[in-house]
Amino acid sequence: MTGNASIAVNDVAHQLSANIGQLRTMAHDDIEKPLASASLEVRALADQIGCATARIDALLSRQQQCLFQDLDIFLAGLETELLALKAGVPLVEEGRPRVASFKFGDHLPNLVPPDGGRFVVSGSRLWSGLEAAVDVTDESRNVVLRKLTAKRANDDDSISLTLDRGVISANAGKCLQLHLRTKDRKPFWHFFHKNEKLSADLFVPMCIAENNSQVVVASGIDYSCRRMEQRHLEPQGFRFDNSSCDALKKVTLSKGWSVPPGCAITSLEVHPDHVRNRYGIDVAFKGSVATASGWIDTASCAEFCAAPIEWGGCGMRVEKLLHSTIWSSTVVPIVSCEASEEKHGEAQSNATPITAPRTEVCLDLLKDCDSNASSFWYTVSHVIGTTQSEVLYASPRVNANSAGAKDPGGKASSYEVSARYITRRTNGKVRICVDLVSSGCGY
Repeated sequence: MTGNASIAVNDVAHQLSANIGQLRTMAHDDIEKPLASASLEVRALADQIGCATARIDALLSRQQQCLFQDLDIFLAGLETELLALKAGVPLVEEGRPRVASFKFGDHLPNLVPPDGGRFVVSGSRLWSGLEAAVDVTDESRNVVLRKLTAKRANDDDSISLTLDRGVISANAGKCLQLHLRTKDRKPFWHFFHKNEKLSADLFVPMCIAENNSQVVVASGIDYSCRRMEQRHLEPQGFRFDNSSCDALKKVTLSKGWSVPPGCAITSLEVHPDHVRNRYGIDVAFKGSVATASGWIDTASCAEFCAAPIEWGGCGMRVEKLLHSTIWSSTVVPIVSCEASEEKHGEAQSNATPITAPRTEVCLDLLKDCDSNASSFWYTVSHVIGTTQSEVLYASPRVNANSAGAKDPGGKASSYEVSARYITRRTNGKVRICVDLVSSGCGY
């Protein structure tokens, strides 16, 4: 039971104890004697205590079944009983009109349903054949909010009235007063004057529920996004040399790499380390193998005379190697790899009023990519006023595919909870809708 409910129950229990103490004081030594032999005042107070106790027991029993549902109506019912107990029993005379309780249709006594409607005020001698004057006033009893038309109900001890929904909704969370002024006929010798008189002036508290019972829904999704990422493999060196002064050199060299699973070479980076003289080399890849092929120029050489002639000229010329042709480069393959990145998203609703018989709360969650597989979860918490209770329902994690998923849910307090997950992205968001279904607590 929430803090507000516990306080209300304690206040009513304390006031009941006070009234019982007052009854003991009034009865003195006659407390053990039959109630029928007690004074009218003692009988009236004992009747009030007994009836209030029975109504409070009915409230507590019903709320144990309903838990948090319609808690605001439960609190309003307790407040009505508390005000009635505090007011005590008005001065009574034998045979004078009095009020015991009021009842709307099939609802429990002294409870005002949100929709209002016809209700019956029961007690004693409330109908004399003359229509009682009945008003609904504010708590101070000074402002008349609505005049009601009284009709005879089941017998002369009860009257029928109607309270419309407008008055109830406009005064949610307030304790109003039902003001009854019953009338009686004067003796026949007063026929020269108006032949009616005021027989009783009674006030009955009517507390109206705040009707602010709400829920907060939190939900989350787990999914993964497929993406391509680039990596560099280990570098390997390629080198060609040509020390021939006479001819170009055709060259080719292949080297392979161990490519990680899910990856493929998409390009090569070639970093020249040492290049001398001209060359025509292309580096290409196929699968996991890179091949450098082409040509490199002749070496750099100089011609000199090996057999000079005495009277001038040269009998034999030779070429001398100055330096060889070199092509040396480092090759680094670039691979593209398919990676899976785990993602998570959460959202929480604002406090949403509970409406009978069905309340739907939908949340839109950001989702970075379309994915074939994901999962979702959600929780439902109850809110009374500004106080959020513990979680009423926590779903398991439900797996979904591209078609979405549903959670059949289960029982949460007196609600049937279920949810559906719409995985199709709209403007980068997916939707989770939670349903709470109830026929009402039955107050």
